[in-house]
Amino acid sequence: MDILTSKYYFRCNKFLRFCGHWPYQKPIIKILNQTLLMITILTIFIPQMIKMFEMRHDFQGFILSIPSFLYYGNFIFKNIFATILRKEIKKVLEQINYDFKVLYDKDLKILDKYYKKAYDINTYYIVYMLVAVFFYSMLPFTLHTMDIVFPKNESRLPQSPRLIKYYINIFDDNIYFITFHGFLCDTLSIIFLLGFDTLYFTFVYHACALFVIVTTNLHDSIIMVNQCANIESKEHHKKKEELFKQKFFKCIILHKYTLEFVDKLQSGFSNLNIFSIVCAMIPLTITGFEAILYNKNLSQMVRFIFFAVAEIIHLFYYNWPGEKIQEHSLLVYKACYNCKWYENSISNKYKRLLSFMILRSQKPCLLTAGTIYILNMENFSAVIKVSVSYFTVLSSLMSP
Repeated sequence: MDILTSKYYFRCNKFLRFCGHWPYQKPIIKILNQTLLMITILTIFIPQMIKMFEMRHDFQGFILSIPSFLYYGNFIFKNIFATILRKEIKKVLEQINYDFKVLYDKDLKILDKYYKKAYDINTYYIVYMLVAVFFYSMLPFTLHTMDIVFPKNESRLPQSPRLIKYYINIFDDNIYFITFHGFLCDTLSIIFLLGFDTLYFTFVYHACALFVIVTTNLHDSIIMVNQCANIESKEHHKKKEELFKQKFFKCIILHKYTLEFVDKLQSGFSNLNIFSIVCAMIPLTITGFEAILYNKNLSQMVRFIFFAVAEIIHLFYYNWPGEKIQEHSLLVYKACYNCKWYENSISNKYKRLLSFMILRSQKPCLLTAGTIYILNMENFSAVIKVSVSYFTVLSSLMSP
């Protein structure tokens, strides 16, 4: 079974292939797609930087320009990161493909179960993010069109759709161009971000499935020991014991293999995670403030609420895998403890090996953002609280 061509990798395959970051593309296609995409994004990122520099003395305007700047900054950073780690990502994909070829029966069913979970969560994530990008990008166009068709005493769009400066008059004053240019760049960048994020999320769920496979095989091997103890025939007893030996060593090897797999994810993505957390936390604070700032303009307020909720989901999406890895790595320790190996007729040799396994598994595996932040739901709650606190401070500073 080639898992990389299955539905579980279909979306991230297509998204990353479109952006030139799928490891199995031809080099010339990769370079061409990456170059065209980066040039397109720079056509909006540079004008935004120019506008931010112009507004450096306007505190409110400068603050309001930060979310969009960080959104594209996150895209550029991840793009560079994906290029640097392309070989490591390919190795992980090959490792996953190998797992699906060598595992079978019950083990393969566990993998499939976890891939279905990851697929469903990724679907919800992709759908909301695409909807949020569409509403955030295209709502100004709707408001401007309504001003033309059904004019009011005051404009439904109180300011330019984006804080941007092209230094070309026909573009700077053209709301339609600004809106559609922003929509194009937002869509292209979110395609890459979704492809990369869902790939990482699927990697983590693969690791979770491997931990469950270890615990299942450990449980089965202990049952086999108990069956051996009740067998009177020496020949049959020897066969059962040999099967137990094979299954037990498989558990130890697979546990070591899984720990190494998680270490690859941790060492490879840790620095990226801290940047992604910051790029979600700061815009969340500011867009929450923007929603309050435009509380008399329902359409604009809804626009910024969509953006703020997207950042909350983005933060959750990054912390949830860390929580699952932590929980699943401890399953091995619980399985070792609950099997009551000290009461079973296991030889001292295997008991010693199992005791080493217990010692290692009682320390949970962690995914971190740099060296300062552990990805889990507790820290997700802490980040939301901090964002709300900063939002309160920002609101008080901006209040007349």
